[in-house]
Amino acid sequence: MEINQNYFPIPDSSATPADLSRANQNERNNFATAMQKTHTVAKKSFNFIAHGAVKDVWVLDKTRLQNASTEETKQAFYTPRANFFLNQQKELKNEAKKMSKIQQLIPDDHSNLALDHTILSNDESIGGKFTMKVEKAKGDFEETLRSPKTNFKLRIRLMGDYLRGLTQLHKAGYAYGDIKPENSLIYENDGKLSLKLADFGQSKEVKDKNARYKGNLRFVPPEGKLSQKGDVFGSGIVMIRALEEEVLNEKGDSLVPVDIKERDHTPIHPTKNRRGVEKLIVEHRAFAGIDSGSLGSKIFRRLLRMVKITSWGEKKIQKQQKLLNQYVDQLELSLHSKLNLALSNKINALLENEDKGEEISEGLSQKIQELDKETEGQISQLKELCQLTKKMLLADPNKRPTAESISHQMN
Repeated sequence: MEINQNYFPIPDSSATPADLSRANQNERNNFATAMQKTHTVAKKSFNFIAHGAVKDVWVLDKTRLQNASTEETKQAFYTPRANFFLNQQKELKNEAKKMSKIQQLIPDDHSNLALDHTILSNDESIGGKFTMKVEKAKGDFEETLRSPKTNFKLRIRLMGDYLRGLTQLHKAGYAYGDIKPENSLIYENDGKLSLKLADFGQSKEVKDKNARYKGNLRFVPPEGKLSQKGDVFGSGIVMIRALEEEVLNEKGDSLVPVDIKERDHTPIHPTKNRRGVEKLIVEHRAFAGIDSGSLGSKIFRRLLRMVKITSWGEKKIQKQQKLLNQYVDQLELSLHSKLNLALSNKINALLENEDKGEEISEGLSQKIQELDKETEGQISQLKELCQLTKKMLLADPNKRPTAESISHQMN
């Protein structure tokens, strides 16, 4: 399918923000009309399902899927996100080159990195735009964590996949730079779920020790630097998200309430899309995390906070670590109680179904012992994970463990 390239006008790369702001309304209207035409034509063969900062995500539409091979039904497609002011095609092409390079650096094992891709020709592309073909995911990690079907055992297994992926990336000499659950994708094969790290736009080879972190501020390390140890800090927040959802209330309130005196009063939209520890980070003024607002407000506030991170004093950094340690302690306590309650409910259910008699049958006694042993193992594992999470969140990056050592401890 080929679409007229004029549907995708790109502003002159030498144009200044002032030049762009003076673009007349007629040009804007023409662009909007062209984009509408493009999406209309594209949707005849593809369905738009999601977007990120740089890319739009498409899958084959239902008509094509009816006649598609099994392989084609497992494909998704990335195109540059449509934006009047920015040329996202360049960013997406750079990400594709980066993915290929990482793949070459670790050819033997990149099983938990979503690197496999094919660049389509103009004739095959969506709307004549640069198009990458990738494996279609079932969803992202955050979405899966919020599902009531995701039990304790599965959460730990997927977190293990996550840390193996981070280890593989670090072995290639890269820092990820944009840690968050939404950037990890969930795949399903033969009924089994697995996780792969995706979205490598902010990933960079570790060369400049003073490189500034440019990823999501909810997961920024206190030193504000792009590094593999910075990735470990952000992964500590992800570890909390992997564990905490089962004990959050319906609103997803933080397990550590934010005192009104310590609340960030920057006028922004409510943190309705944030849950648990992320809600703490965007609400407490000790952290740099921000929630969504208008694009202009978000960019301006983000720049200000990025500057502040580099000048944070020891007092604020210690405050952050104290809050995060409190959070992990409360998380362990809450999950411990939940696991014990679940055990009690299972035993009561077994007893209710048992024939009434003076003694518990040998078979039932064995089942109760097995449940008790399973819960005891989960509680022991929970304690170890919480201790490990605290190490990942240490303020001093030199004292944090590596992703590889964390991965080994979880296996």
